[in-house]
Amino acid sequence: MWAPGLLGLLVGHLLGLGWSYLYGERRWRGLLLCQECGLGVGGASLLPVVGVLASSLTCHRCACPLPVRALVLPIAGGGLGVASYFSLGPQIGPALLGALFGVVLLALTITDLERRLLPNRLTYTATFLALVLSWGWEGRGPVEAAAGAGFGAIALGLAYLLLRGGLGAGDVKLAIFIGAVVGFPRVVGALMVGVLAGGVGAALLLLFRLARRGHYMPYGPFLALGGGVGLFLWDALPHRLLVPWG
Repeated sequence: MWAPGLLGLLVGHLLGLGWSYLYGERRWRGLLLCQECGLGVGGASLLPVVGVLASSLTCHRCACPLPVRALVLPIAGGGLGVASYFSLGPQIGPALLGALFGVVLLALTITDLERRLLPNRLTYTATFLALVLSWGWEGRGPVEAAAGAGFGAIALGLAYLLLRGGLGAGDVKLAIFIGAVVGFPRVVGALMVGVLAGGVGAALLLLFRLARRGHYMPYGPFLALGGGVGLFLWDALPHRLLVPWG
């Protein structure tokens, strides 16, 4: 249990310290505690959560507030790691993979909410890792991962072309990543959950007048939710109603 939790904690911490690099906003200068002034890490700031709390959530160089994501990513990442152990364990390989890719899905959710952007540096790297490490899953491997990525590309690629603005290219790349992680046929159900969640979310936003028709709504978080369901909750759901051959 501790290994997946620790991995999720560390991956979340590292993503938070390298956040600005995801967008290509600056050249590599090492991990950064403050993404505004480029203050590097050192001492207590190297430690997940503790370093951010020790700074009182404020950069001591430029006095800018540190983003809440600096706490959310490692804390939630550790929680996802523990959840991965109980969902995918006790085999250590699947539990570690679940922790890693669960944190990536969380990071993609946050960046889409913050910037309405799913950075290629994260999606491309994560998809590559999902394909390379696919042999570590129990009961599926590289063939299922490649087929899942292909299905995600075709399904969301067609939706991207047909909806004409309803989806972004980043959503298609996210679907490919999800397919590579959960494999085929799980990707079918995962994307269906994401699409249904997106529809319900859009309806609620319109119902409570939190958005207007034609306004942009980040779709990545809903797809990531579907990916999380396919990754952690697949065996607990009546998925055969969605994917009879799964």
